[in-house]
Amino acid sequence: MTLPRFPSGSSTDLIRAHRNENRRWPVSDERVLVLTAAKEEADFFRAALAERGLKFFACAGMEDLCRGIKEGAGMAIVAAESLADSCGELLATVLAEQSSWSDFPLVVLADGGEEQETVWSRWEELGPVGNVRILARPMRAPIAMGVVQAALQSRRRQYEVRDQLLEQERHEKAAREAEERLRLTFESAKDYAILSLDLQGRVTTWSAGAEQIFGYSEQEILGREVAVLFTPEDRKAGVPEKEMGRAAKAGVAEDDRWHLCKDGRRFFASGMMRPILDGPEKVCGFTKVARDITWRKQAKENLEKERNFSNAAINSLPGIFYVLDEQGRMLRWNENLERVSGYSALEIAGMHPLDFVIEEHRPLIGQKITEVFRSGEVMVEADLRCKNGSRIPYLFTGKRFATEETPWLVGMGMDIKAQKKVERELRKLHALAERRVAELDAVIESMPDAVYIGTEKGITKCNANALKMLGVASLEDLNARIGESGVKFAVRWLNGQPLKTEEFQFVRALHGELTIEDIIVRKADTGEDVYLRAASAPVMQGGRIVGVVAINSDMTERMKAKEAQANLAAIVEFSTDAIIGKNLEGIITSWNVSAERIFGYRAEEVIGHPIEILLPPDRLSEEADIMARLRRGERTEHFESVRVAKGGRNIQVSLTISPIKNASGNIIGVSKIARDITEHKQAEESIKAARDQISRHALELEKRVTERTASLRQSVQSLEGVLYHVAHDLRAPLRAMQGFTTILLNEYAPKLDEKGEDYAQRVSTSASRMDTLIQDLLRYGRLAHTPLSLVAVNLNQELEVVQGRLAEKIRNKGAVISVESPLPEVWADPVVLDEILSNLLKNALTFVAPGVQPKIHIRAEPAGPGLVRIWMEDNGVGIGAEHHERIFRVFERLQIEDVYTGTGIGLALVRKGMERMGGRSGVESKAGEGSRFWLELPTMQRMNE
Repeated sequence: MTLPRFPSGSSTDLIRAHRNENRRWPVSDERVLVLTAAKEEADFFRAALAERGLKFFACAGMEDLCRGIKEGAGMAIVAAESLADSCGELLATVLAEQSSWSDFPLVVLADGGEEQETVWSRWEELGPVGNVRILARPMRAPIAMGVVQAALQSRRRQYEVRDQLLEQERHEKAAREAEERLRLTFESAKDYAILSLDLQGRVTTWSAGAEQIFGYSEQEILGREVAVLFTPEDRKAGVPEKEMGRAAKAGVAEDDRWHLCKDGRRFFASGMMRPILDGPEKVCGFTKVARDITWRKQAKENLEKERNFSNAAINSLPGIFYVLDEQGRMLRWNENLERVSGYSALEIAGMHPLDFVIEEHRPLIGQKITEVFRSGEVMVEADLRCKNGSRIPYLFTGKRFATEETPWLVGMGMDIKAQKKVERELRKLHALAERRVAELDAVIESMPDAVYIGTEKGITKCNANALKMLGVASLEDLNARIGESGVKFAVRWLNGQPLKTEEFQFVRALHGELTIEDIIVRKADTGEDVYLRAASAPVMQGGRIVGVVAINSDMTERMKAKEAQANLAAIVEFSTDAIIGKNLEGIITSWNVSAERIFGYRAEEVIGHPIEILLPPDRLSEEADIMARLRRGERTEHFESVRVAKGGRNIQVSLTISPIKNASGNIIGVSKIARDITEHKQAEESIKAARDQISRHALELEKRVTERTASLRQSVQSLEGVLYHVAHDLRAPLRAMQGFTTILLNEYAPKLDEKGEDYAQRVSTSASRMDTLIQDLLRYGRLAHTPLSLVAVNLNQELEVVQGRLAEKIRNKGAVISVESPLPEVWADPVVLDEILSNLLKNALTFVAPGVQPKIHIRAEPAGPGLVRIWMEDNGVGIGAEHHERIFRVFERLQIEDVYTGTGIGLALVRKGMERMGGRSGVESKAGEGSRFWLELPTMQRMNE
């Protein structure tokens, strides 16, 4: 029976309370203090403790015992008689003054029955304090020593707790200045999975980190057995149960093992499980913390490979290789030393370097070894003494090398009997070293992550991915952005808070910190945000920081994938179609809201049941056929079928089947999208009947239209012929008027006065305008009725043709025309498009204020799916908003004829031509501010689709 005393508050509170007590922390001691008046009892414990190698200390009195407790004894054994009067109060006071972490073991020797009850009553009045056990007289060595050893074991655990608290205090003191920053970092970090279990191994709590690492949401995992997170092999071996058993028995169960994600992916994790206690010894559950250390396992394997490579490289050296410490101990050597000297590895391990050289060379070698540790490097020739007594002239080298302030001598010995051969081998080694450096550069350059190597003066080396990831052009540009004035990158924590210069991982690594943190960096060139996992570590040499190595991993795609996954989950949940998941055995594994609406079953009614509950009896083979095709890797396209809703009602459905694959590309399940098309089918039948009726009417109508179209075409042809003859007949007298007025002005000008010459000039001008107007009317008429030939037209080439035709007018006007090339290909009639571009360009050259140089800019931009908008912008006189539609009608002119010429048909031709080609046209303009005419046509891409 014990009287336990549990400390309250957190470990930090205990440390702080003890520090405030201002008392010395006792050191661990396994001395057993014994206070008893009976000599035979003292002798009994002295002999029993000595037999088990434990320290015995007999106390002269209660004060002596209390002094021993204060000095840090392991436990005390006290006779019940010694607790009488004030002695018991003194002992209780001393035990109460023990540190908060301490529960000092006290064994009381008492006779059975009434005396034991008296001891308990007395001790409860005094405290209770300490970890009290009663040992009944007479004592038997096995029982007594069992109690003693259990008490000492308890004491050792107390000291371990104390050491842990001390260590925690040191860590907290070192991290106090960064406490708030670390808190924010860990709140946003998702690297640890934290969960709790009940005694049956079912999950009761689930952290955000656990969701990220294992892939299960809290709703999916709560109440399920933790075994689902273990591999099938571990489940079969009972590992989850064994782990809980170890934790319950030992207080903690640690292991590194493979675990299983929701999607079937395996990862290597470091895990720790501890029991949750309800009372001193009652286990009511467990907590488990796991962290993905797949990268660490891979790093360990890589380290082992590197170590093997290093050993192979050292053993492949042509000479002998050795490493010594300052005491001259042989720490490492290669196989060549064993082969050349004839000594075995066991013999070399116990030899001094001077044992390998002849007697007369030993003083020189000893002096050179000392010189290496003082000056750093030496080279000396001496004769190697072999085990068989032979001697070989060797050139020995030594170089001082320090790690964590511990100096070493690394050296090689070369047989100089074959000096030339050695030189060739050295050249090979040099080339190998250069190749290794080149290989290292190539490895760094080929790494998918950004790698930086630098010092406090800046970045000395980085790979191309580093420049690309930060959006800088060169190492110089990178260094310019992290100069003395501070880091000039927009860098934020994941919660959006900006990083201060002193918070940057590279800067902190220069101060000795090892950091792995997630940040957001805005690229210098594009301004887009990049999510990075930034790791930095200081490079130590001789106990001081000489540089920094940093690796940044781009997590942007993973973050976007997480967002996409969340979006996809929302789409699935709120889709109007039924989305059903099943495994390869045909068991339903997921069921969205629309599936419940369409089929009438709630999710809990169907999940875990075969998919056949939704199939009519005559279609059961359909599902088996689908699964067989998916397993063979064949695609299952969209098809229509019949399914059964709750209550037996048949539903017409449209089905889309897709395989669900794991990370390895293996099919692990099937996703099925079902749409209720019952009403659609009914509507189709109604539409089909209506279409049949419409088809009959259409045949009759088509016959009438054909007859009327033929008649109309004949009428149009007759009308065009009349128009052509009218235009020809109108142009004949106009040409006569122009001819006679020209003769009149040329030959009879001297006979005409000024007014007569003006009248003749006006007649000639009017005749010319009338001829132009008739030609424009004929073009407008032909455009309205002539069949078009729509083909792919290259806008760049078409504009060159138009500008070439108007080259003289462009030169006379001094116009500046700019085109944003390349312009896209459009679907149009080349002749009509040529007419439209010519009219717009002539207007832009014509309608310009006097004295202003025409400036015309032509460009194109997307105007929607498969459409392009062509802009022709000028600096002309502009058009008021109230006239924007009026100018596209025939004979509509806004300018004064004396200033600007024109027939008023050009823009009507533009509008009619665009309508005939299936396009649109318009203008954006204000009076006095120029005009922006636009044409909208289909692109080749749209026509190909």
